[in-house]
Amino acid sequence: MERNEYKNIVKFIQSRLGFYSNNNVTKFTNCVLLFAFNGTGKTRLSYEFAHQDRVNDQHHTLYYNAFTEDLFTWHNDLDNDAERYMVINTDSELIQGLDGYDYGEGINAYLRTLAGFKAHFESNYHDEKGNIVVTGDNIPREVWFSRDIDDKNTADYIKISRGEERLFVWSVFRFIMELVITGDDKFKNIKYIYIDDPMSSLDDNNVILFASQLFELINKCHEDIFNHYKATNIQDTLGLPFFIISTHHTVFYNTMRNGLKGCFGINLYRNVSSNGDIKSSPLPEHTPSFYHLSMLAQIKKELDAHDNGEPCRLQRYHFNVMRGIVEQFAQVLGQSNMKNGPLGHILDDITFHFGGQEFTAKDADTEGFERLHANALNVLSHFGNTMFEPTMLNEDNIQLMHDIYDHLVTKYDIKVPELQ
Repeated sequence: MERNEYKNIVKFIQSRLGFYSNNNVTKFTNCVLLFAFNGTGKTRLSYEFAHQDRVNDQHHTLYYNAFTEDLFTWHNDLDNDAERYMVINTDSELIQGLDGYDYGEGINAYLRTLAGFKAHFESNYHDEKGNIVVTGDNIPREVWFSRDIDDKNTADYIKISRGEERLFVWSVFRFIMELVITGDDKFKNIKYIYIDDPMSSLDDNNVILFASQLFELINKCHEDIFNHYKATNIQDTLGLPFFIISTHHTVFYNTMRNGLKGCFGINLYRNVSSNGDIKSSPLPEHTPSFYHLSMLAQIKKELDAHDNGEPCRLQRYHFNVMRGIVEQFAQVLGQSNMKNGPLGHILDDITFHFGGQEFTAKDADTEGFERLHANALNVLSHFGNTMFEPTMLNEDNIQLMHDIYDHLVTKYDIKVPELQ
């Protein structure tokens, strides 16, 4: 069932797209860029966006998210270890939309700029007994991959990595996205293109390349619409789509933000003061996404409430948040691969409280407690579906969180902003 906070955010996003006047200067925004921590609800938001306000069940949004990636599943040929391929879910309207096009060459054209392998699509498919079923149509049902070994030889039916899988699925989506942008009649009702967290399993170099290609495409749409508007004073005749892009990846976010010409930035987060509801707030222009400071501010607000005898709404998933913050500090300081792990190094010399007493790591009677907080972050941040089953913290765990927070802001002299 659709939740009101998703519905409100959808309306907020839509309201930030289009033409507006600023100091008597006409401006145009064709892209909303969302930044959010994993588990906040980005994928659910993309689904709600795509399914809200449909007219006669007509699709108005082409979207890329985890559902898109799930359209492709591996057949690993465990018996013979010879012919590995991916099975394609042809119930998807996205896949059915490929019918009638030379999608094999088009998709591989995008793959060549991102990866070192080739995709081979088959409209025929294997039945449950492994026999080939001839369909006679142009809908892709299986795909296998090859890689050039040298000028004359290739390795066929190879297993590609998770990162390469994402690049392949993205290339399929990119092919259809180009059809939307170029005004193909089959996709004439598409008004929005929603891209949710496409950066899984990519290293930072590929992230920057990927982002650069994407923002150049979006900027081309921006220029086409804006130039047409200035020439004719008509906004919607071109039919080019608006873009909504969400990510948890700071490099991707900042590369996109710096490259886009018409962009509105939004921070998406769970508000611990209102039962974990999803909230959104603008990210000012040219402001990098220091998301860890925002989350520290959330934690500070609740710890202050606890100290003042007021209800504290910290939940177990905040240990996931705190673990992510600590690991960011470790990476910045070059300690992410140290012998005792990133958590132990960042939390060295922490002052902690147990049984109503205060201890430091140097006290003689603290044996067994040295890695208490590191272990707490490890255990509590991996306990079940912590971000989907909110559980309020008890007093002991609140104290653990307090110790870690106090240690970070004191040792590293962090100026935590106040929440409005």
